[in-house]
Amino acid sequence: MTNLLSNVVKATQAAPSPLIRVYGQRVEGTAVLTIEDNGIDLPPENRNRSFRLFKSAHARSQFPGSGVVLSIVQRIVERHGGSIEVHSEGEGTGARFIIALPGEKHLPTAD
Repeated sequence: MTNLLSNVVKATQAAPSPLIRVYGQRVEGTAVLTIEDNGIDLPPENRNRSFRLFKSAHARSQFPGSGVVLSIVQRIVERHGGSIEVHSEGEGTGARFIIALPGEKHLPTAD
């Protein structure tokens, strides 16, 4: 989570009014975590590339980094039996990451 959130913070630095939303919900026994930002968007042709090790969806001049964060996040999520997706509506809309983790062990308990 720390790595993904730090990436999102970097992506919103150039936004006039940076905005990051983090929320979760239960959907049929699955914990779904959504992280949205209004930073740089992920072009459709590069969305899947952003999860590959040492590959970035952007040029280094646009978004500095080594291209490992999303790959590591994906591997951790998948080791827990989950999935991660990224969506972006286009230029200037930012990105939305959706992480789904199955099973009761990933759901918060109600007090």
